[in-house]
Amino acid sequence: MPDAPDGVVGEWTVPTESAGERLDRFLRNRIPELAKDSAKSAISAGFITVGDHVVRRPSARLEAGQIVKACFDRQALVERPPKIKPQKSRLRVIFADDSVLVLDKPAGIPVLPTGRVRETTLSSLADAWAGSVGRAVKPRPVHRLDQDTSGLVLFAFGRQAREALEAQFESHGVRRVYIALVHGCVKPDEGTLKSYLATDPRTGLQRAVPSPRLGAEALTDFRILTRYRRATLLEARLRTGRTNQIRAQFAQLGHPVVGDRRYSRASDFTLRFRPVALHAAGLRFIHPVTGREMSFESPTPSDFARLLEGLPLPESSIGDTDDQYEKKS
Repeated sequence: MPDAPDGVVGEWTVPTESAGERLDRFLRNRIPELAKDSAKSAISAGFITVGDHVVRRPSARLEAGQIVKACFDRQALVERPPKIKPQKSRLRVIFADDSVLVLDKPAGIPVLPTGRVRETTLSSLADAWAGSVGRAVKPRPVHRLDQDTSGLVLFAFGRQAREALEAQFESHGVRRVYIALVHGCVKPDEGTLKSYLATDPRTGLQRAVPSPRLGAEALTDFRILTRYRRATLLEARLRTGRTNQIRAQFAQLGHPVVGDRRYSRASDFTLRFRPVALHAAGLRFIHPVTGREMSFESPTPSDFARLLEGLPLPESSIGDTDDQYEKKS
């Protein structure tokens, strides 16, 4: 490895659920404040090793059990503090103590800066809030939601709390519940979606692949809440946390999330909604310091609720179970 600036940022063992993940994405998930371009720069400069080898390809795919080490000047590569636009500072604090911060994210705001959005983000709003209440340590997100998805996001104060919470996510110890409205009538009352997902290099979207050697396993439990004439309202519980997991899996079954323009074409459906009818409604985890179980809920956003109020119910019940689902026992 070339001479790197002082400071070993971290060392991680690739968990099973991260098998097949790009190296640059893996790094950004472990160092939330790291900019996308900075992750690629650090890899290209030779400051990242996988096993005993320097890897210079940001797109390199990881295997379970590999050891990833990063050594570079953290301050030089993290994202510059974004400017806050006060008129856009919509922040709802659900819970906060010395270790944990739970926020209710509105749709349309990314958790971290992206190539398109570099000003108002949920992280920048959280930083501003922390400063306003006299917090010396900035909160860092433990996981993410898509920009167009609303709902609960967990932040941590300090490295120890963040690593403890990240370990819960990696071991599937965190319970995440989503409410989604999908196109069409999903027939089984409940079930489990199982597939292997991989990133399409041409589009950046998640696509189903036939083998675990080609992608990462994605598991989503679901149950139907209400069937409408042209759509189905359901509760989805993540057993794994793949990128766009719910959106990708239901789109692959022919039931894309209403409003999702990445995994479906608006022209294919008459039902319209902006942003995306997907809401992170429930979050449960173990507090990293006290060991207590923490559970939080977020109500459906008002625009989502108005959409549901205007949907007609079906005139008759739905038919038999569809074989494309893995039914729960």
